[in-house]
Amino acid sequence: MGNGSGAATRFSGDATGVMDWLRANGVERLRVEWADFGGVARGKAIAIDQVEHILEHGVAFCASALAFDVLANVVPGTDFAETIGYGDFIGKPDLSSLRLLRHEGGTAQVIADLVWPDGSPVESDPRYVLRRV
Repeated sequence: MGNGSGAATRFSGDATGVMDWLRANGVERLRVEWADFGGVARGKAIAIDQVEHILEHGVAFCASALAFDVLANVVPGTDFAETIGYGDFIGKPDLSSLRLLRHEGGTAQVIADLVWPDGSPVESDPRYVLRRV
């Protein structure tokens, strides 16, 4: 399917062509998203001028957000909050999931894989768990 201009809605290239694809499709912001333990999408919208940095380094997220309860309260004892000093993990964009959001003009979305600052995987990241199954 296209976006109305004949261009592909999903990105199918590699990291060297991603910026050209985003610009050619009028993307102004990239939503970097991941799912928490409740299946709720969490993420950040990144301005296009920051995307190259994000593709290389990822996006920092507060790790306790992975284990929020349904009211967005920090759940104690999950090892994602007080036990790690409310630290961060990094969302690394998975370009195979990059797509335009037709319902949100000027926006693309990419799903992130979660890693710790040292590069090791967040083993309870739902995407990581699914890959191991």
